[in-house]
Amino acid sequence: MASFSGKVVAITGAASGIGFEIAKILITKSATLSISDIQDAALQSAASQLKSEVDAWIQQTVAEFGGLHCAANFSGVVDDQMGARNLSQQDDDSDYDFVMNVNLLGVWNSMRAELSHMKSGASIVNASSAAGLIGFAGIAAYTASKRAVTRLTRSTCKEFGSMNIRVNAVAPGYIVTPMSNKAVKSMGLAPDDMGPVKASALGRPGQPDEVATLAVFLLSDKASYITGTIIPIDRGLIC
Repeated sequence: MASFSGKVVAITGAASGIGFEIAKILITKSATLSISDIQDAALQSAASQLKSEVDAWIQQTVAEFGGLHCAANFSGVVDDQMGARNLSQQDDDSDYDFVMNVNLLGVWNSMRAELSHMKSGASIVNASSAAGLIGFAGIAAYTASKRAVTRLTRSTCKEFGSMNIRVNAVAPGYIVTPMSNKAVKSMGLAPDDMGPVKASALGRPGQPDEVATLAVFLLSDKASYITGTIIPIDRGLIC
């Protein structure tokens, strides 16, 4: 895989899961990393506050390291009531707002800050989901947020293609991460019992490093002719 020597990479969601694995791989590829993550309590902050924090982080990254060449936007959340309620049982918008503010607006704010400092040859990879490509019962807000990320990815690909800046997304199926484990536990299930796992061709949950390897490839110069692409990595769930 290509070296990232001399390249500055910003990663959101880097404290655990896929984002953490991306950081681990990039360290071995000589990348300079600027990582960000926020705890659950902080996710409840006003969207305007989160935007200012993202702007400040990216500005500090550029000031300290002299530029920004790549970004992996992998912060994400699921509804705490995942799978427990259908849309008609959502009595208020609090869960919807929470999921959308992190999964969609978080990517929006991150990309806006990142792209304002990127030049020719830069690359962004966003985290969508298999749920953003097909529907799943009980996670309407999450599904909507990840579908929106796919559209945002493809729109910005066209907006910045003339500048030779690439924008792609990965669409993982069920991946064993702290976030997904928490959601599955709240449903009283084990990962192997999840419907999407049983319905997939390989019939097993995925591991974070399997997704991270693909994301790092898309960030690299080896993927120089790939942009605007949403790549499922889902054990053959969507096939």
